[in-house]
Amino acid sequence: IRYCEKNDKNIIGHYQDDCSAKNFERPHYQKFLNDVKENKINPKQLICVRQDRFSRSFIESMNMIQTLKKLGIELKFVENDIDLSTPENYLPYVMNFVLPQIDNDRRSLNTTRGMRQGLREGRWMWRAPKGYQNNQNTKLITPNEDARFIKEAFELVALNNEPADVIRKKLNKKGFICSKQQFYNILKNPFYKGDIIIKAYKNEPREVVSGIHEAIISNNLFDKVQLLINGKKRIQAKPNKYNASF
Repeated sequence: IRYCEKNDKNIIGHYQDDCSAKNFERPHYQKFLNDVKENKINPKQLICVRQDRFSRSFIESMNMIQTLKKLGIELKFVENDIDLSTPENYLPYVMNFVLPQIDNDRRSLNTTRGMRQGLREGRWMWRAPKGYQNNQNTKLITPNEDARFIKEAFELVALNNEPADVIRKKLNKKGFICSKQQFYNILKNPFYKGDIIIKAYKNEPREVVSGIHEAIISNNLFDKVQLLINGKKRIQAKPNKYNASF
């Protein structure tokens, strides 16, 4: 506002989002575009604080600048604004849009590396899977009341006396709320025997590490259940959602 007052600019609308500038699917920015297209406002300029608040994606920034031009709107910045009447200024102008994306991508890469390192140390980095709970104080996960049902599920399936879904329904009646697919995913998840799977990433191969969480079942019990369910064609388990994708 001070910038507009200082530069004799009439403010006809103020739009401010409190969410990330990773893309333009921001509610107030979309409202701005809709207001322009519906002729509720007719701005000559869109004034943004700086490039990283406009967008942190270079490609999306360039596309949106073209969209604004078609609407007859000039994009200006309070900080680091560059006069494009001089051709040589195009390079620093473009760089001001590239740098936010570099910073954003670097943060994302560092986050991914940090998560993968945490997994290698045996720490689960997300919401605990069924049968466990997150401890906000220790940042670890521990078995909860569903753990006993999961252990019982593995033990009953290992007996091979009843179909897995019959066992699931019996456990449902005891208070273990679990869908058919979720039940099969649990039976195929090595997390319950204490392991964490780290998927392959770029030049890093797939890894299996021992988690620092408490195992609910033994290795032998898990292996026995795998031999049984893999031999039954009627069980079609989807990919395990608790395998790390970082």
